[in-house]
Formats: sequence, C-alpha cells, structure tokens
Amino acid sequence: MSTNKIKRDSYIFIYGGTNTKWIQDFTTAVEKLKKNETLTLEEETTIESYPLGRDSPKIVPRFWITIDNLLASRKLTKKGSEQVQDSTTREIQKLMFLKQDPLGWAILTKGSHVKLLVHGDAMLRTVTDFHLYVAVFEFQYLITSFFFLLFEPNRAKRIKKTN
Repeated sequence: MSTNKIKRDSYIFIYGGTNTKWIQDFTTAVEKLKKNETLTLEEETTIESYPLGRDSPKIVPRFWITIDNLLASRKLTKKGSEQVQDSTTREIQKLMFLKQDPLGWAILTKGSHVKLLVHGDAMLRTVTDFHLYVAVFEFQYLITSFFFLLFEPNRAKRIKKTN
C-alpha cells in the first residue's frame, strides 16, 4: 500500500500481531463490515484493510525498526525548565506499546490521518459488533461510535438496550 493510493475518503484498517487466529478473525470482521448492507457509504468513501506483512512477512520487522528509529529521532521540546513530548511522539510511543499486545493491534485511518490506535481485542469487538450500532449512529459518526464502544462501555451497553 503506497501513500499515493490512499484516498481522502477511505477508512483504512492497518493491523497485525503474532496471533494468527486474531488476525483471521479481524480480517473476517472487517470484510463483514465492508459488506454490511445497512451501512450506507458515500460514493467516494471506502473501507479498506491491510494486514501488516500480508504481502511480505519481511516488512513486519522493518516496519517496527522504522517506527523505533522514528521515535528515537524525535526531540523533546523545552517548556520552561521541563522537557515536553509533542503529540506525535506520544502517538508513536502508543503504537510501540500496542506492538506488545498478545492478540494484536489495529490502526484506523481516514485517508492518511490516523484516527485510532487500539489494542486488538477492543478493535475486534468494535468491528464485530458495529452492525448493532448502525441504526443508532450515522456513518459520518464512525469515529465517535468507535470511541463509545472502546472507551465508554457502559454507555454502549445502554445504547444496545434501547434498540
């Protein structure tokens, strides 16, 4: 997947991990999400998925080495007498932390902009159960609904009960 192929109105799942069952389950869940007939997409909007290493397993270590080098090259800025990390550095650290998830990890982007970095189990549950929320949330609020499902489970349960 090269950056010149990334469309602005595409939602892209980039995911990976060492648990092949989780990767298969997540791939299946994303494919079902793409085929969801109740999910109305604007004509230019697509949902794509890219399991890291699918085309070439050799890319996986190179990906993580590149991310690690990117993190090492980030400079801390000074705010007064304190050193402060910028938001990009924090996101890179989050991605490095997700690499350790025994199930897997997922990144959701809209075009070339990262929207979510999430542990595998949480993202799998969200994508698998997304059809339950289509009636409640319009597609344009996809990111918001993912947030509710991932970070506010009690609110998500209340929404399920009202349907």
